[in-house]
Amino acid sequence: HQGHALMISPTARIMAAFVLHATTVGGLYVRLPELQRALGISEGIYGLVLLAMPVGVLLGSILIPRKIDRFGARRLIAVGLVASTALQIAVALSPDPWSLSVVLFVYGLFFAAGNVSINVEANSHEAATGAVIMSRCHGWWALGFLAMSLLAVGIVRLGIAPVWQFAGHAVAMAALVGVFILPMSDRPPVEGAAPARRFAVPGRAVLIIGAWSLAGILMEGTTRGWIVIYLRDSY
Repeated sequence: HQGHALMISPTARIMAAFVLHATTVGGLYVRLPELQRALGISEGIYGLVLLAMPVGVLLGSILIPRKIDRFGARRLIAVGLVASTALQIAVALSPDPWSLSVVLFVYGLFFAAGNVSINVEANSHEAATGAVIMSRCHGWWALGFLAMSLLAVGIVRLGIAPVWQFAGHAVAMAALVGVFILPMSDRPPVEGAAPARRFAVPGRAVLIIGAWSLAGILMEGTTRGWIVIYLRDSY
């Protein structure tokens, strides 16, 4: 036995990556209403500030595939998880809406790095092994988001400031990445894959799929961003 790292199956490591990725956003949304109130900004300004995050996610999702080709999904998962978690500390320390917008934009870039990379890794695992794990991976993501949200609610109840929650989360994430992510094997590039990509005008089918996905993302993001405000003001 060469150590405990080898006792965790590749499938379990990938699902752990989905859980860890979910925690990078699960605890953040719970604390955003406090940060809004601390900055003394209205719900309208808060909504505009929050737009910086999906803009970062969108840009990051476009840019990250080339980086995955160059560095591999494993490295990008590790960087995305650690950086997005650490950036939550900067979110808590932002002194004004402008700086908060910038931090949320950068956070969105690294969130996308982790998001695209874990899905690429899961897809590569399916292609290499024939196992179908993608649905389970996203199920684990949902459980990770729920668990982190509940943990953050408990931390709020204890009166612990957001910055301390985020700092503790960053330390824990670095340790968990070392246990679950860094020992993952790098997958070789897909044989025959083109090294360079060019922009192509999407066809009708792609546009329909994109519109369907966008609708779901908008519904999820809007609910996630505003339900915490409703809960704070109502309860």
